[in-house]
Amino acid sequence: MKIQLIDYSGTAKEVNVGKEFSLECHTIDEPRSFDDYKINIIDLQNESLWRNNEYNNESINKINDLISLSSILLNAKTAKAIIIFPQNTEMYYLDHYNGNYPNKMKLKDMLPVLMTYIMPSLLTDKIKNYTLSFERCRNKLNGNEYDSDFHFSRMPDGKIITTSECSEKTTTIQFYDSIFITTINFLPNGIYDFLKEIKLIDTKEVCPEWLQEYSFFDDDDQKKIVDDNKAIIKEYNKRNSEIEKKINENLNYKSILIESGKNLANVIFVMLEKMLDYDLSNFVDKKKEDFSIQMKSGITFIGEIKGVNSNVREANVSQVNLSASRYKDKLDDDGVSETVYPLLIINTFRSKDIEERKKDKVNDEVVECADKYKILIITTETFLKLFEKFLKEEITTDEIISVFTDNTGLLTMDDF
Repeated sequence: MKIQLIDYSGTAKEVNVGKEFSLECHTIDEPRSFDDYKINIIDLQNESLWRNNEYNNESINKINDLISLSSILLNAKTAKAIIIFPQNTEMYYLDHYNGNYPNKMKLKDMLPVLMTYIMPSLLTDKIKNYTLSFERCRNKLNGNEYDSDFHFSRMPDGKIITTSECSEKTTTIQFYDSIFITTINFLPNGIYDFLKEIKLIDTKEVCPEWLQEYSFFDDDDQKKIVDDNKAIIKEYNKRNSEIEKKINENLNYKSILIESGKNLANVIFVMLEKMLDYDLSNFVDKKKEDFSIQMKSGITFIGEIKGVNSNVREANVSQVNLSASRYKDKLDDDGVSETVYPLLIINTFRSKDIEERKKDKVNDEVVECADKYKILIITTETFLKLFEKFLKEEITTDEIISVFTDNTGLLTMDDF
């Protein structure tokens, strides 16, 4: 079995693979094609890898090599890949004044930085979903003991392959069917033990390649079926990837039910741009109103976007009225004619689930106040339903404009 070991130095003098394997070792900046080997091991444990010539610890000098490896890794067709996470080594980064590396930090003390800025370069954004925790553990592989300084404490997907001996902390995960990530330090002598533990080899005699390639009976027909099935699986994986992307996009829209502040405003902006066919990228927040949308028809929507843990209050309505009044005064000063419609888009009781929120209706006094000032209150739940109807092409941009201009008080789903 041919194995490629990729590490910082590209030397394999101390690595023991035994008679079962043929090992080639290459540097992290000059790896060979993964499909030339049955198994590829990427070793990130070398201390020299954890250096940064910049004045921060958010990258490493070899970051571009990790990005290149990522492309090779994800495009491999048949090869298996094992990524050995670093142990609790020290990260050194440049000192601004003397050009040395006096600034240092143990990896255990910078885990959010490691998993947010550095590791995703190798494993794409998927790795951001994983949480790495520091805790030295013992691991039994094929009856032998190996150490690990970290374990995975949050795993949204992937299959757990190994856990530590006593504490049962997750130390190896498999995903993409062919990629294993591990925190176990099984080099230089434990390649066989690790491959045996994760079932990439078994106790049977290792088959030479010539025997696998030797055709017998219906081998060729079966191999063709396998190839056809792989093509089908690849197509379905592609479709699933597109579906997951759409689900994540929908989740971003649904986040208006829990967000506040800038995060809430950013998503609302995207939805308003789509519904009103309007570009808000040039809007500058001057702390007077959260948005202003000047339609070609002479209609202007002035709005406030709020995320609160309470119900709508008269103070929220009054703030929108103040923003609208200031805007109208500015129009008068400039001699400009626009028809202004004030909107309050508000995420109420954002810490509660939707069913709980239904128990707390907007007070009649608040609705009357909004009617008085000709302001339209739109809760994020109603706003989301309106946007959903727009995406389903059940309502047009012109009809949405009419919804915003023809109603005051509290917008309900009966209004559209």
